[in-house]
Amino acid sequence: MALDTEIGGADSDSYGTLEEAEDYADAIGQSTWLESTYTDDERDQAMRRACQALDGGYRKRFPGTKVYGREQALEWPRVDAYDCEGDEIDPETIPPEIKKAQFELAFRELTSPGSLTPDVVLAQAKVLTKVGSVEWDPLATSASAGTLTPTITKVNELLGCILRSVGHFLTRA
Repeated sequence: MALDTEIGGADSDSYGTLEEAEDYADAIGQSTWLESTYTDDERDQAMRRACQALDGGYRKRFPGTKVYGREQALEWPRVDAYDCEGDEIDPETIPPEIKKAQFELAFRELTSPGSLTPDVVLAQAKVLTKVGSVEWDPLATSASAGTLTPTITKVNELLGCILRSVGHFLTRA
C-alpha cells in the first residue's frame, strides 16, 4: 500500500515520499536504504513507523497547533509555528527538517523494525556494574520510560531550530 503524503489529510501516514527518502539517502551516502535487498513495501512500512515515532516523540515540543485540528492525521502542517530565529514556518507545507528527521528514523527502522519504540519494563531495567564475574544492578529509581527510549542525536540536531523547549514558547516579536 502506497504512502499517503497528503498535507493535512485525515489519512496521511507519511511526511515524505519514498522518492524523497531515496534522494536524501543518496545525498548523504546512506547506502543501506538504497540496497536492493529491501522492497518498497518494507521501506513504506519503515516510513510509517518512523512518522509515528517522530510525531509521538516530539509532538509536545512542536510549535503552534495543527492547521486542521484533530481532523488531520499527522502533527504537521501547523499554524502559529516559528523557528528559532523567529521566522514563521509556512502552514501550507511540511518543513524540510520534519521530512529529513522522518527519513533518518526510517533508515533505522528499516534495518531494525521497532527499535524506535521499544517496550520498556522499568522493573527489569538494569545496568552493568561489574565486568569480571558479570554483575547487574537495578537501574536508579529515577528512571522512566522516557529516559530509556532511544535518543537519535542526528534527529535532534535536524529538528533543533523548530522545537520549542518544554514549558517555553518561542513567539515572534
